Amino acid sequence: TGSVTNSGNTYAGNVGSSVCLVVSNGTLNTAGQLIAGLNAGANNNTVLVTGSNAVVNADGGIFLGYDINTNNQLIVTNGGTVTTAGQVAVGSATNSGGGNNQIVISGAGSSLTAQGLLTVADSSDSNSVTVQNSGTLTSAGGTVISTALSSPYGGTNNSVLITGSGSTWNNTGDIMIGDAGAG
Repeated sequence: TGSVTNSGNTYAGNVGSSVCLVVSNGTLNTAGQLIAGLNAGANNNTVLVTGSNAVVNADGGIFLGYDINTNNQLIVTNGGTVTTAGQVAVGSATNSGGGNNQIVISGAGSSLTAQGLLTVADSSDSNSVTVQNSGTLTSAGGTVISTALSSPYGGTNNSVLITGSGSTWNNTGDIMIGDAGAG
């Protein structure tokens, strides 16, 4: 049991691939952003928050799969808790491409809370957020699924899935599906 406090950003895969950052039975406080997959080639990176005593606070937002990166993920399970005062973005491709980035919130007590906008795919394909097995997602700044903020391409096949008894999505503000893409 312990904690790590960081005054900057926390990366799982800045330029590297197959990096796994695990928070279990402790706390990670980052004043900046929590990022999995930042620069080109940073694929297959994971942030795993697992256990009822696992807590992540990312003040500057959470970003999975920048640029054209694929298969970056945040998994919150077994009662883990993740909060951010900023936005959450799953899949953002400045040149259109990339994709298959995901957030999974699974299990009773497991939660992700974003005070800012939840964006599922900005110019990227096949990105997802899944809440299952009594997990909880809170997006207090609204939600956009498939948008084109980073390039003219809006993306396709992006989703938010709430499945299983007790699973919950609390959204404040608008939910836009296919803002500039096919959803």
